[in-house]
Amino acid sequence: MAGLGAYHVTSAAQTHRLCTVKRQKKEAVNALRELKPKEEPNRVLTLGEVLEIAAENKDWYNRVCWLEWGKNSLIYPGCIKEGYTSGDRYLSFEEIICEEADFYSTKEYGKKWRCWFRNPTKQERTETPWEGEKNA
Repeated sequence: MAGLGAYHVTSAAQTHRLCTVKRQKKEAVNALRELKPKEEPNRVLTLGEVLEIAAENKDWYNRVCWLEWGKNSLIYPGCIKEGYTSGDRYLSFEEIICEEADFYSTKEYGKKWRCWFRNPTKQERTETPWEGEKNA
């Protein structure tokens, strides 16, 4: 029985830590939403705008955008920077409160991934066609 009690305490501690991390992430996302000017309508950024943001983030993360990877994906707030070039130009995207980066090909921008000015609603995502699609 003593072993069972120790297991329960560890499990509760892990659950508490997970809840704390989720709460911190939600608070960070909400704070970022407030930083974006609300006058301009939300929209998908052009590749040129994404490249400008990546250049501004060269030495430090100065600007945030929201990445959508595929039609049914979650939206990730984070910072985009120059990645590497290997036959194609890749940008790195680091999700907020995450220390790992993913790399995305600029050739696939608008077709497989895209960035938003602000966190899009489900309606905005549905009504904004991907490159090569007919208007919704």
